[in-house]
Amino acid sequence: MRNFSAAQQFTTLGQNVSGQYFFGNTTGAYVQIGYFLPGKFDNDFIATARPGSPAPATRKYNVSGSWRFRQVSAGLKQFVSGRHDAEAGKSFYILGGFGLLLSRAENTLSSDISQADYELAKTPALGTHDFTRLTLDAGLGIEIPLSIGFFFYTELKTWIPMSDYPSDALHRDSRVPYPVIAAAGLRLQFGNY
Repeated sequence: MRNFSAAQQFTTLGQNVSGQYFFGNTTGAYVQIGYFLPGKFDNDFIATARPGSPAPATRKYNVSGSWRFRQVSAGLKQFVSGRHDAEAGKSFYILGGFGLLLSRAENTLSSDISQADYELAKTPALGTHDFTRLTLDAGLGIEIPLSIGFFFYTELKTWIPMSDYPSDALHRDSRVPYPVIAAAGLRLQFGNY
């Protein structure tokens, strides 16, 4: 996964577990759970001197941040070429659904700055914070049959934030998160095919 949110860009690894049910040869529903290792990033901020402090008027300081994502989503999977039970060739599909993104942000001060002499910016808040976002999930993928009922797939997907509210834990709260997830794996099909 690569997160492209401004001031909070990182790359990390994760795992998705999915269950799928097909209504016909080309249309199905999915439920998916994903979890990822923490992504890490650093940003500089400006602190202002407290009144009466002998320190310079402003000073730059650094905050190290990390995000950990967990996501639950459900939606539809539509094959635009091929079918879910193809025995040969490549099958192309699109995904669309809604998700709930559960995030944990952790911020630590990585500069030596006296908080007695300086007032730090209001955001990002130091410490560990949890926040939740509703997402619109979109993606596309390719499946290749390896044997009857056993498929290799690759997907490219994203989570588009549907709820946007302030969180002091974020280094920048606008358009957060903006990940692109590249996935590959195996799909085992049970039932009639």
